[in-house]
Amino acid sequence: MRPALEIWYLRHGETEWNRTRRWQGHSDTPLNDLGRWQAARLGARLGSLAFDRVYSSDLSRCLETAGIAVPRVEPIVDPRLREIDYGAFEGCTWDTLADEERLELETWWGDPYQLRIRGGESFTDVTERLREWQRDLPEQGRIAVFSHGGLIRCALYQVIGAPRGWEWTVMLENGGITRIRADSRHTAILGVNDCGHLQEADFQGTKPGPEAEPESRLGSPCRSQPPGR
Repeated sequence: MRPALEIWYLRHGETEWNRTRRWQGHSDTPLNDLGRWQAARLGARLGSLAFDRVYSSDLSRCLETAGIAVPRVEPIVDPRLREIDYGAFEGCTWDTLADEERLELETWWGDPYQLRIRGGESFTDVTERLREWQRDLPEQGRIAVFSHGGLIRCALYQVIGAPRGWEWTVMLENGGITRIRADSRHTAILGVNDCGHLQEADFQGTKPGPEAEPESRLGSPCRSQPPGR
């Protein structure tokens, strides 16, 4: 069997900005109570699995998730694993935007690979820093990566190709697991957004709202509005 590297991409737990659908990007926001519960459930799911290395985005929502899920391991912190930079729109919600800002965002949502959000990044920018990070990885083993929805989407699209026009249709829940296996010949997706561990017990607190695909207030439906990650 050829040597292979198995990458476990682990999305951070929920924050208050997730709950209120506020775009986070590079903004540094902590986990809320549900997010800490999700991180604990993720840790229970990982159980006694051995990881050769553990990586994390340098943003606190990932570092806190890693600290709860794998408390005995010090992660390798790397800013290249950050969420996409939402630039001028960080901290905003859809309801707070002026009509011209909504039009600007809808244009970007339609082609996030070719277009760079004002003051921020494109999917191409995120993919380039992801590739740069991947070049530093070992050729075999199992690694855990605590990161964000936007970066994990870009990792998936590296394998299947960019779904132009449908970039936002892959939903990745807080605390979910996505696994990719790569060897010298090919790369395969082993699982996407595995959240079984989050359904095994009830959180005694405020439940998250559904990740709906809201319609534009300007009249035309958005294929899928990207949540603030």
